[in-house]
Amino acid sequence: AVCASWIEQYLTYNKKGSGRLAWWIMENRREYFDRSKHILSDANVLIFLSEIQSQQWQIWSRIENIALPDKIEVLPLSVNDELSFKAGLQESYGISSEKRRNLRDQVRKKLGLQPTDMLMMTISSINPGKGQLMLLKAALMAIEAAGKLHSGDLENSYDPVEIANEWDGSTRRVNGGQEKRFQSLKLLIGSVGSKSNKVLYVWQMLDLISKHPQLAKAVMWTPATVHVAPLYSAADVYVMNSQGIGETFGRVTIEAMAFGLLILGTDAGGTREIVQNNVTGFLHPVGSPGVLVLAQHINYLLSNQSLLEGMGQKGREKVKKMYLKGIMYEKLAKILKNCLDKDFSK
Repeated sequence: AVCASWIEQYLTYNKKGSGRLAWWIMENRREYFDRSKHILSDANVLIFLSEIQSQQWQIWSRIENIALPDKIEVLPLSVNDELSFKAGLQESYGISSEKRRNLRDQVRKKLGLQPTDMLMMTISSINPGKGQLMLLKAALMAIEAAGKLHSGDLENSYDPVEIANEWDGSTRRVNGGQEKRFQSLKLLIGSVGSKSNKVLYVWQMLDLISKHPQLAKAVMWTPATVHVAPLYSAADVYVMNSQGIGETFGRVTIEAMAFGLLILGTDAGGTREIVQNNVTGFLHPVGSPGVLVLAQHINYLLSNQSLLEGMGQKGREKVKKMYLKGIMYEKLAKILKNCLDKDFSK
């Protein structure tokens, strides 16, 4: 939608151009709809990243009596070739599982992690919409609850099976007393130094961390970088805590799944479509109610270490079936072919 002005200029000089116009819209905020709504009907086909985004734009259009093209498609993004290779997604090429394990061990050692540490990570610009402050609050609650469990103060008051709402049996039920558990939680937050970061929000996060030494021991920071494969390799869990209407899609979510990470995400936006609740991860509500649920999910995973590999593997399989570049290109080619097949003489 940010290219609306360019499309308008194109249509001014190419009167028949709308018949060949496939418009792939990447945004889900109302301001972008308002910027482009007057020429949406000029496209032959509109393409969205998720069903939820498509539905939202159609709702806005109905409210304002905006006509949309008859053709509306949904085409998600994909994992790029570099990450597909490093995640070993292709059987014919890519890094072997042994090399991936070695990379994981090396990176975790550099980070000072122990085998009994559960590393959660989240990488994005740091601002309220991404929910890092709420994530810190949830992590603090989980750390405090885990401490009480270790000391016996919370004995019999915490049932991880009850916490996983709508538990459907797709992953085996476990008994917290018999299950191998992590000993501590670590949280890696990025992207430090991003131009999109909100300074006051970062200060709020630092203020919370400074008041809780146990949280300070758990938090690590990483600068903004495009070299994310080592970070995904070292992590156990990825958190997508976007607030409000959520992510339009969330490419980092499928990248993390490609590396076998279990996803903890908000039940909103594209995350709801990517993450199959209780199968490839756990969803929690947006806003304040989600902080407690997220904390419970974190504690559940701390108590049930074996779930991570199984659920993470299911995430990898979903990426192979739906989010590889070849799959995306094939779908895009069909959409573009349909545009070009239109009879422009009319």
